[in-house]
Amino acid sequence: MSRPFWEPVVTSAFSRVNATLYACARSLRNLAAHGQARGVSFKLPDVPVTNYLCLAFLILLSLYIMFDMTNPHWYYSLIAGIVILVGTDIGYEISTRHVAKHGLSELGRSHPSEHDKTGTDVR
Repeated sequence: MSRPFWEPVVTSAFSRVNATLYACARSLRNLAAHGQARGVSFKLPDVPVTNYLCLAFLILLSLYIMFDMTNPHWYYSLIAGIVILVGTDIGYEISTRHVAKHGLSELGRSHPSEHDKTGTDVR
């Protein structure tokens, strides 16, 4: 069975939106770290209800993708979904422990050796 004609277009559009949101969030964080923008809170309105609704939607979407029975090789999607889920969990745990141990890094620094103990540039 062939894919619908619109599927690559929608996939491309979602990828572009995701990249744009990521770039905007990184830019805003960088501006806030340098005092050029107010720090913002990224909490959704009506927390925690909206958080649970968003998580439920993502879980349902993931299950729909992983158990796509129209594809004769649907188990590949299931295995890939499990690998991505486990990999994401491991990455989250590693980053959480790193932040707990070292704190969040400054965004302007490219390498710690370029700064002295006070955090100012050596250059």
